[in-house]
Amino acid sequence: MNKKIILTDCDGVLTNWEYAFGVWMESHNHEMIENGNFIYNVAKRYGLSPEEGNKMTRFFNESASIGFLPALRDAEHYVKLLGNLGYRFHCITSLSKDTNAQCLRTKNLQKLFGDVFEKFIYLDTGEDKDAVLEQYRDTGLYWIEDKPTNAELGLRLGLKSLVMEHAFNLHYEGNAPFVKNWKEIYETVTGNVHTHTVWDEIGEK
Repeated sequence: MNKKIILTDCDGVLTNWEYAFGVWMESHNHEMIENGNFIYNVAKRYGLSPEEGNKMTRFFNESASIGFLPALRDAEHYVKLLGNLGYRFHCITSLSKDTNAQCLRTKNLQKLFGDVFEKFIYLDTGEDKDAVLEQYRDTGLYWIEDKPTNAELGLRLGLKSLVMEHAFNLHYEGNAPFVKNWKEIYETVTGNVHTHTVWDEIGEK
């Protein structure tokens, strides 16, 4: 497999879903609980039942808003730089099975980042990524996530997982390195920082 492929999640990695969802929830009369930004689970973050949290997440993901998410931090600049170096991205996102929502997401990402995507893989809202990532087993590709369990899954499958840092995942103490932004990802991928540490140690075990 082409080693210039980067596997990436979308929400919380390429796009600032958290911010856009917060604005949308406020417009629907839902306020985040105090320090809710430290909580990943949407239901707990907004003091809702699990069923209501799942419903609101799906409503948002299938709304027109999903076509207008802003880029996360410096993602727009550095993803384009990686694209200029010949890297191509496979976006693996648990969005929705609704084809209109998928189309909006595709257009949003292409508008933000240009022609850098080789593949879009759409899963249902909240769906696990195990089966998809299994297809990339032992390829040694970079895998960018904000959800620690998905990053750990990538490590077990022989991927080079990186965790995009957020308030809600600061508790993570696993083996995948944290990154604060896409500048750090760019430097890691292009070899401008030393990354022997974690991945080599895992391979030696």
